[in-house]
Amino acid sequence: MSEPSQCFSLLLYESAANALSFRRQQQLLSWNLGQGQISKIYYMSLRGFLQLKCIQYRQMDRQLQVISREGKSFSISLQAAKMSLTLRNMFDYIVNDELNDEIEAIPLGLIDSNTLDKIVQFCEHYKTETNPEEERSYEINEWDSNFFDINISTMFDIAKAADYLQIHRLFDISCKIVAKFLRSKSPQDIRQALGMGNDFEEYQNDKSFKKYQTINS
Repeated sequence: MSEPSQCFSLLLYESAANALSFRRQQQLLSWNLGQGQISKIYYMSLRGFLQLKCIQYRQMDRQLQVISREGKSFSISLQAAKMSLTLRNMFDYIVNDELNDEIEAIPLGLIDSNTLDKIVQFCEHYKTETNPEEERSYEINEWDSNFFDINISTMFDIAKAADYLQIHRLFDISCKIVAKFLRSKSPQDIRQALGMGNDFEEYQNDKSFKKYQTINS
């Protein structure tokens, strides 16, 4: 099927839903225009509407590259990338109306390759979600549970990256998973899982601390 036919198929329902408004315009114009002129105006309006929507759908299929801290490149669709408000703001400067122009790669030096790979997969899965910019509470579904069956250290990195990229759904879900883990663990278990040292033990082993204990004993 040709590209125009594909666009028309995708937009058939949407254009039908908007046909009512065009019909209303016909009724208003009929007071001053003949039927032939009205039909021409209706046709031109509908054609312009379909052309605009085809451009919008084609833009959503565009691919761009995001670069991790290690320099690894990941491909992500424009529609999926727009789940991130941070990336969406960047697009205002680097994306133009010419569909044949290449989009420059976006460096994300604060995010490692493993974390960025998971983020790209998540955004591609939820790219058709409506109002991704809305901050609200999200339920953890079966897909989320299976997808985030990973170690807590990686999950913590994803939460930090989701906050930086302003991906609200990912940030909310990752925080809930991290919080659930923390509730069932001791401080020692948490430090070990996140690769954190015990500052208090290091302080206890310090000579000045031992000297202070001796003076006050």
